[in-house]
Amino acid sequence: MPMPEIGSIAELPFPERDPLGLLGFDPARREPDLDFYGFGYARVPALVLESRLSGARREVVAPVVFALHSADDGEAYADDVDLEFWIDDDDVPEEEEEAIVVALSLFLERRAAALVGDAPALVLALCNPHAARLRRPPGVAVPMHYADGDVIAYVDVADDEPAAAQVRLVADRWHEVPRDNLR
Repeated sequence: MPMPEIGSIAELPFPERDPLGLLGFDPARREPDLDFYGFGYARVPALVLESRLSGARREVVAPVVFALHSADDGEAYADDVDLEFWIDDDDVPEEEEEAIVVALSLFLERRAAALVGDAPALVLALCNPHAARLRRPPGVAVPMHYADGDVIAYVDVADDEPAAAQVRLVADRWHEVPRDNLR
């Protein structure tokens, strides 16, 4: 099927997906897929954010997770990240496909508030190679969590209780942009 014309950020596909598929998990593979470039969002009961540098771990309960792909050769901005949306087009050979590039700040400004809704937190599963300091988008009054460096997703499963699988996102460091002070 040919790719539809995309004329605005609002028209970019950003589907709600199963959390494990969204983060690139495949039951047939034991190691993380370091080339995964999927995108979308999911609501998860809880996940753990782990810092590679300090070993600190933080559980975030009931967040909306945005899985996004940063541009491999994107500019180094102090407060933003270039996103790449690779959209499959059956009419174009894979080697000729091109990504749609959008600034994270613009994407979040246009899409985040409606997708976050009444969730208690937003987690960006997004590599941030230049450690940009991100701001919470307009209309999102809940804490937002984002990382420095590469983000790698893991599923921790206890041998005796596979139903209690825990998603863990590991990055160099995690930041929290706290809740707005609503008066």
